[in-house]
Amino acid sequence: MNAGGELELQPHDPSLAAEYLPVVERNLERLARWEPWAQTPPTLESIDAYQTWVAQRAARGEALEYLIRLDGAIVGATGARLGARPEIGYWVDAAVEGTGLASRAVRELLRRLEALGHERFQAVTGAENARSIRLLEHLGFRLGGGPVEPMRLGARVVPMVRYVRG
Repeated sequence: MNAGGELELQPHDPSLAAEYLPVVERNLERLARWEPWAQTPPTLESIDAYQTWVAQRAARGEALEYLIRLDGAIVGATGARLGARPEIGYWVDAAVEGTGLASRAVRELLRRLEALGHERFQAVTGAENARSIRLLEHLGFRLGGGPVEPMRLGARVVPMVRYVRG
């Protein structure tokens, strides 16, 4: 897959659940290392419910959440919980990981947040998630913003760190 292709951020929508499900399924094992939502296999019903919930949060102005499309195909997701310092998140399909696509998508997310007047951002990631940390540092984030509770993922306890920008 050419990660230099056309990037689009598309708002989550329940009508996209059947298209999104296989992308999540094929990435579930590696995402389960870092994401609480990836601890159980998804179903069409759970993806549909998630898409509905995310769309409702966006409609209430609580979040900006997008599917990442590359040349029309869904290859991940990015978004932010809104507040005084929006908290961003992201993930991409293994087929495009390491190509710069996540950086492009998060840059576009930050541009959209800035257009809404946000200037300060945060992200919480696993202290051992080197790819995520490199992406954040590449985008001008720095370690800081206070302590973060470790996250329990199944039997594993994952140390977490907060990165801030602005």
